[in-house]
Parts: sequence; C-alpha cells; structure tokens
Amino acid sequence: MNKSVNPVVAAGVILCAIVVLGFKFWADQQANGVPRPTLMQAHPDGGVVILVGLSLYHVSSANTLEEVIDLRQFEIENMVGDFAFFSNGDLLIRTDTVARSLGKDLNAIARIRETDVATEGHYNQLSRCSLSDRSCVKFSSELPAFDRTFRLSIDWTDDSVYVADTSRHRLLKLDAKGELLAEKDGFKFPNQLRLYDQRLWIADTNHHRVSALSAQQANFAHELTSHTTKIDDSEWRWPSAFTKVGNQWWVNIAFSNMDRGRVLVYDADWQYLKELDLPAGSDVIGLELLDDEVLISDFKEIAVYRYSKEGEQRSDLDVTMLTDLFAASRVEAQHFRLLGYVVLGVGVIAWMATFAYAVISGRKGPAEERANLPSSDSEALAVTLDSLPREGMSFTVNNQVRLATKWMWPFMAVMAIFAVVLGEGVFMDVSRDDSQITLMLTLLILPFFPLMLMASRLVKLELVMYPDRVVALKHNHQRVEQNYPDIRWTKSAVLVGDQVVPLKNAKGTELFEGFTDNISPLLKESSRLGAMTMLEHRWRSPEGMLKSLTLTMALLFSAMAYFEREAITQFLKGLGLF
Repeated sequence: MNKSVNPVVAAGVILCAIVVLGFKFWADQQANGVPRPTLMQAHPDGGVVILVGLSLYHVSSANTLEEVIDLRQFEIENMVGDFAFFSNGDLLIRTDTVARSLGKDLNAIARIRETDVATEGHYNQLSRCSLSDRSCVKFSSELPAFDRTFRLSIDWTDDSVYVADTSRHRLLKLDAKGELLAEKDGFKFPNQLRLYDQRLWIADTNHHRVSALSAQQANFAHELTSHTTKIDDSEWRWPSAFTKVGNQWWVNIAFSNMDRGRVLVYDADWQYLKELDLPAGSDVIGLELLDDEVLISDFKEIAVYRYSKEGEQRSDLDVTMLTDLFAASRVEAQHFRLLGYVVLGVGVIAWMATFAYAVISGRKGPAEERANLPSSDSEALAVTLDSLPREGMSFTVNNQVRLATKWMWPFMAVMAIFAVVLGEGVFMDVSRDDSQITLMLTLLILPFFPLMLMASRLVKLELVMYPDRVVALKHNHQRVEQNYPDIRWTKSAVLVGDQVVPLKNAKGTELFEGFTDNISPLLKESSRLGAMTMLEHRWRSPEGMLKSLTLTMALLFSAMAYFEREAITQFLKGLGLF
C-alpha cells in the first residue's frame, strides 16, 4: 500500500461509492413506494376505510370490500396528510396536489411561513369531494396550503372539522362549511385526533403525550388532562396514533425516526397494562376499531393485522383484493430491495478489487526497479545539477487536480443546500421520507470533508529544485528542504523533510508534472526506504492524505452499515453472533 494515491482517482472512487449508495437508496425508496397500508378512518355508514397507495378501500365489519375509491380521479397524484368523511359520506382530502418546490423549501428554511389565508391558489388545499359524481369543491378559503402532513377528525353530529396542522404545531376547528371557528398553537407536531365523550384527544408527538382537550369553541383546545406515553427510557417515546378500545387506550409509540411503531395498552386511568405482541419487524402506522376487533396497519410488512379487544392476534385482514394487492406489493418491494443489494454487493466487490489491484500493481520486481534507477549516481547527478537554474525550478500540482478541487467546493455547497432543504422536514415535520433523504445526503456528504481538506492542502504545495537541494513550500506557509544526497525515497514517493511527495505512477500520471524526471537521477540507492517505513511517513505527512482517505472510507462503510443495520442484525442473528 506504498503506491502513491492520486487525488483524482480517489475522488473518482468516492464518487462511484456515492453512486452505488445512491442507487441503493433509490431502490429502497422504490420499494417503499409500492402500495402499502397506512392511515385508516372510520366510515359513517360503518366499517373502516384504509389508505393503500392512491386508493381508499372501504372494508365492512364482515371483512367484505364495500368500495374502492381511486384518488387519482380527484387529481391527486401525491398523497400527503390525512382524509376523513362527513356524515353524508363526502370525502375531505387534499386535492389539486403539487410537489414541494425548491423555492418553497428555501422559504421554509428561512422560516418564511404561509399566512393564515392560503397563498398557493387552489393547490394543495383541503377539498370536499362527493363520491357520487366524483366532484370536489374547495372546503375553506381560510386555510393555508398543506404541503406537509396533517391529521383530520370530523364530528358526525354537526360535521365540525378538526385539523391537526402538524408542521405548524397547531389545532384548528372549522364548521361544516369551512368557516374557521377557533385555533390553538403551542403543540409540537400534533398527530392523531379523535373525539370521545365531547373531548378532543390528540397525540402531541414531540411532547411525548396524549392529551384530552376541550372541543368547545369558547375555550378550544384548552388542556383538560395529559398523559405521558413512552417505553421506559428508550427512543420509543413518540406517540403518533391511538384508539380507545372499550375502557382501554391503545397507543402507537414510534421510534425516533417515526418508524418501527410499537403498540402499548393503557387502562382507563392511563396506567400501563401491556405491549401488544406484534409480528417481528413490524412498523405500525394506524389503529382503528372495527366492531369487536382492532385493525392495525403495518407499513413495512405490508399487512393489516386483526386483534381482539383483549389484545390477542387473529388472522390478518382477509379481503381478496387487498390480500392480492399486498402480496404483489411485497414481491415488487422485494425485487427493488434485491436489486439494491446486488448493486451494493457489486460496488463492494469492485472497491475490494480496486484496492487489491492497487497493491499488486505497486509491487515491481527487483529487476524492473533497478531499471528505473540511474546507471551511475555521480554521472546522473552531474547532468541533472547542470540543468537546474540557480533561481530554482518550480513544480506545482497539475491542472487536473486543481480543477477537481476547485469544483469540489461548489458541489459540496449544492449537496448541503439539498440536504438542508429536504431535511427541513426533520425539524418542521414528521415525514419519514424527508428524514431518510436528509440522513442519506448527510452521511454521503460527510466523507467528502476529509477528502476536500486533503485536496485543499495538497494543491497549495509547491516544490522548488535548486542545484543543491529541493524545497517544499507547504499549505501552512512552512518551508522544509532536503539536500539531494539525503533524500529518502521509494519507487512511488520521496521524502522532503516530513513532507511526502508522490512520484509518477506506472501509468505515467504524476501529481507534480515533470518532477519525477528531474528528481529521479538524484536519488541514491543507499537512501532508499522500505515500503512500511514510507507508509509510516505517509501517515504522518502534514497534508493528511492517507488519514483523509482512511477516514473517508470508514465514513462510507459506516453509512452503509447504518442504512443496512436491520439486514446486518438479521444476518448476525442467523450466525448466532447477536
């Protein structure tokens, strides 16, 4: 591993690693994008409506499919937030959807928020849709555009609408015609809303509690009681969904990334009773009561579970169309995940092969190495010294490396902007997609920093050869020099003071153009170093080239291990090591 490291090649290796990890992330996103059961709502005519992809499936208490509502007929191409039904069966949902834009997210970063009156025209607005004629009308002119998640609840006695405006940390109450009656802020990512006994219950996610609030307009959302919900001192402390089952409360407690939900059961006084025994690897999204049982939607395993009111698991929801759809989604998701693993595996093998090739190709036989040496130290020394001007001959880093370093900083800036833009959802929302994208971009950006630091130092290095010595002007303006007879070297580098200077590689590429041809005749066989000795000098070299590359690869493999932690855990369990 004593072969010189070309920063351009190193940057190429890192970029290839990012492409591989990026493709793996894309494959995972495609797998997560297949139709999966998520939110559920009760229907005024009985039964439960389940959101799967861009369709709503109305399931009766007899486990029969009553209706399928294709949301694309309402011009919904991107489902964000909740849905609910009015007492006459009309649907309340976000329609005329447009995706988040860079401009909107930059405004969000600057905390430029929408006013109380929508400024987005008719886009991303709540609409009341009639299922009989598939027509929609704007529900309210007093609501902002909903670009991020929100939750809904409708009181069927008077069709009052309650909105948990999650990203704006507030609750709203509107009448059946969309007139804003009251609002209250002070929450922290409020999620599930439910009405029980004229009280409005709310999962106040980032305050780690479920609270009962006044539903009356006069003192709307005044807190009546509050109950902390978490699993011991673990990261499972983010309540996102709940339902009342008889005299018990079932609460979905999510992990810190709003995934891997676990369901806790509390009694009427909110004393902990037990945790539901869920299938391994489950990721609960929604809970909904259906007559004498509770339906639980599992995002990860693509299933809807049925539990008795006593907490005993029954067979999964058995509706033919949904069963077939879930089975097809599992196959498609597995296809994308396997595709991601294949590309990842090929990438790892390629990195290992490149590393092995670099080590093997850097080893020359003794005859080949002697052929690269001057035939006579004294003769070569005289010829070379005569060609060096007294004012010195300067050598700087070649233009290719300089250009790569110059564009590396703008590239990093763009990546950082996108990470912040997409990651704004981590702080302003509870969207798992946003947080995953942000985390991915962050972990892919981090490895560039040591590489950029190394490259920035390296391009500032300048070498000057005088008739009697060579001088290295380092990035920190320090100057080191070495007389020619005292220069220590290997076939891939020379040592000027404590500065390691790479020489031309086997393919004729060199960092300092012309330096190798001028310095080689001046190197003495007696000053030649062993490979391990030069490797130690490389590790201590002030520009930190070897340390930077080592740290970069460590960060990349750490990122890979983090994103595939579940697969690695399962693999280790299979080997009996975990």
